[in-house]
Amino acid sequence: MNEYETLYILRPELSEADQDDLGNRFSEIIKKHKGGVLFNLPMGRKSFAYPIKKLKQGYYYCLDYAANGSVVKELERSMRLDEKVLRYLTVQRAPDVDFEKRLAEVKAKGEDKLKELSKEGSETKLDSNKNKNDDNTETMEE
Repeated sequence: MNEYETLYILRPELSEADQDDLGNRFSEIIKKHKGGVLFNLPMGRKSFAYPIKKLKQGYYYCLDYAANGSVVKELERSMRLDEKVLRYLTVQRAPDVDFEKRLAEVKAKGEDKLKELSKEGSETKLDSNKNKNDDNTETMEE
């Protein structure tokens, strides 16, 4: 069994119940093909860099699961046929994963919960990068 991550974007006018129904349907497809869902994480409503199907926003979700390769084809086929799904992308995260062990890791690390960056942490990171760039500029001028 391999571990996969599928990011998908839903239409912005969908109700929370419709979003949950789609997430449950995708999870059922995975379980039907003897796979297991690690998490289906809602990432919120976000604006697009460019319009997709004349829309400017959508709901982002991250679906992480362990399954065989045939599940990916079936899941993507289902997403492609559903008009509520605007875009999707699947990547293989790891080959030959033990589902139970990986599920325990996800729960222990809290990967199944959305984490927001604090402003303080991101500013510190930006400031440190700025200082590095300043040092490089001085070296190049000499």
